[in-house]
Amino acid sequence: MTLRSPSLLQQLLFGFGAILLTAIGAVAQDAAILTNGTQQAGKIIGCSPAGVQITVNQGSSITLPLASVKEVRMAPPAEFYAATRAMEAKNYDAALTALQIVDKFRGLPADWAQQAMEMRGEAFIEKGDMAKAEAAYADFQKLYPALRGNPQLDVPLARLAAAKKNFADAKSKVEPVVAKAAEDKNPSRASASLYSNALFVMGQVKESEGDFSGALDSYLKATTIFYQDKATAAQAQEKADALRKAHPGIFIP
Repeated sequence: MTLRSPSLLQQLLFGFGAILLTAIGAVAQDAAILTNGTQQAGKIIGCSPAGVQITVNQGSSITLPLASVKEVRMAPPAEFYAATRAMEAKNYDAALTALQIVDKFRGLPADWAQQAMEMRGEAFIEKGDMAKAEAAYADFQKLYPALRGNPQLDVPLARLAAAKKNFADAKSKVEPVVAKAAEDKNPSRASASLYSNALFVMGQVKESEGDFSGALDSYLKATTIFYQDKATAAQAQEKADALRKAHPGIFIP
């Protein structure tokens, strides 16, 4: 069979399709989903206690009171991804620089904004600055009061507790999350990341208790099953390797 190059018409149609997709992407807008069920499209440009700032209609801007906004749908800014890469590379100073974007979107009801605040606290923990880590997490709780008692906040607080050697508090916060991880057969990416962090903390807790096999099991689950949080997975792998080196006969029953 002889292969032929696409006809001119096919090439034109393909090119037009590509242009159309690009145009659609270019006009895609952010949106604020309001508590009354409606939505306001536009460009989200910031957030403060006064509300969510959004640019609409040929550059004019409005501020939507936070109490009226259920959630915000927008792509994370470039700084968020830069911070993620820096955390993976253990360049915590660079991560904190990128995470200054948090100050522009304080209290924004969007997943990426909450994750950015969580990362900032974790970066301070890794730098050994417990005072700033505590302040970052206190700010997190203040801006997102609805997360009190929620694993999304409890797990970061457990990491802080473990870093301060308060393993009993850390354990009480991550035990329910680890139990849920064992039952969740099809976790979302966000849930898998949460499980990874909870298992990392549980590994630290079990090490403190002298349960090295249990600690190794927790660390390896954080690297092989729930590996979506690459920075945490790398930390868990380091912990697992260190355990095996310190205890050559260790095994998981």
